[in-house]
Amino acid sequence: MMSLDSSDKLLVIAPHPDDEVIGCGGLIQKVKKAGGKVYVIFLTNGTTNDFSKNGPSTENERDEEIKKVSKFLDFDDYHIAFEGNDFHLKLDTIGQKKIMDMIERESPISIEKIKPTIVVFPSVTMSLAYFGETRLMTGLMSAVWMWLGFIMPVQFTDVLFSKKPVKLFGINTGYRLISLLVMGVVISLIP
Repeated sequence: MMSLDSSDKLLVIAPHPDDEVIGCGGLIQKVKKAGGKVYVIFLTNGTTNDFSKNGPSTENERDEEIKKVSKFLDFDDYHIAFEGNDFHLKLDTIGQKKIMDMIERESPISIEKIKPTIVVFPSVTMSLAYFGETRLMTGLMSAVWMWLGFIMPVQFTDVLFSKKPVKLFGINTGYRLISLLVMGVVISLIP
């Protein structure tokens, strides 16, 4: 478990409003409870169709919602990087370099300016989808990251501590990788 204190600075990079709460709400609360600072870069904001009685939410309504959430969750600051309907839900049209420059240097709360101790993106799957990857590529990359982060390290302990052969490790982890890749493909095909 991560130890947090008042020296921590959390930077959340949310593709659009509400992702910061859905993906990182618990961490935001823990950092604030520990006395740390929380910053959020919303990559886009614009008018969107909601599943509500009121229909679409305008960009201005969403701006007001961001202000209310920011106050409620006690953000130290936030910034909307690419405002307006020309960018909202269209990050793939901006280009990765421009997005990375905004996150790293250009935003008033960029990595360079606030020097965060923790940087989070709500999820790998979400980040891949918003940077223009196809559903298939998102499913495959999620499988690879799960394999690298969970399966491979756990199975490598058998080599280190149980003195099992490296070839067996390769066969077992290869099998798990193929299984995860197949699952990624299947999930990507679900409408």
